[in-house]
Amino acid sequence: MNPLRLEMVNNLFKDESPKPWYPLYGKHIMDIGCGGGILSEPLGRLGAKVIGIDLLLEGIEAAKEHLRMANPDIWESVPFGPPEYQCISSTEAAEKYPGFFDAIIASEVLEHVSDWEHLVSDVSKCLKPGGHFIATTVNRTFLSYWLGIIVAEQVINIVPRGMHTWDKFIEPSELSMAAIRHNLQPRKVLGMTYCPLSNEWSWIGSQAINYAFHAVRVDSGNS
Repeated sequence: MNPLRLEMVNNLFKDESPKPWYPLYGKHIMDIGCGGGILSEPLGRLGAKVIGIDLLLEGIEAAKEHLRMANPDIWESVPFGPPEYQCISSTEAAEKYPGFFDAIIASEVLEHVSDWEHLVSDVSKCLKPGGHFIATTVNRTFLSYWLGIIVAEQVINIVPRGMHTWDKFIEPSELSMAAIRHNLQPRKVLGMTYCPLSNEWSWIGSQAINYAFHAVRVDSGNS
């Protein structure tokens, strides 16, 4: 999924960067639910100042260990160095970094938290006016139940069994309305699909299973 996620973020800022080879140059980006840093690291290599947060300490430790094991030459030429990882919640981040980030990414996170709208509220608090929120998640449809849970978890086993709960999937309209309630103006919803034969993700017209969501932080008077 990384190529699609990086494409979305790059497209937001590439025309603003003073260094074309670093399309995210100097942008403050937070990766919520960063895990082992699979997205945080490439964001950093593209020139962003990245903070990755996760509630699971083992994920944070894995991300830090991956940095320690990497060739140090990889980061020597990167303008702002490797990501910074913190074991904190989105609420703690909102208290620590109010109005700070140019972009926040929550990829495959919302469908796993107990109160995803609270997380959206925290995201809004952390963003600068005009800052971007990108989420990838799963729609709550008949098709997502059969393909995302029955097939993926129980037939071809490409996802750990029990990883997803269908009731916690989120319809794009629900996410859009929650975003608006928290001063985030929805801009785009894009369907995504995974092909197990090629092990690749691609954009599709349907949002029936996986989708990417983009919204922009607006002033409360303009919401």
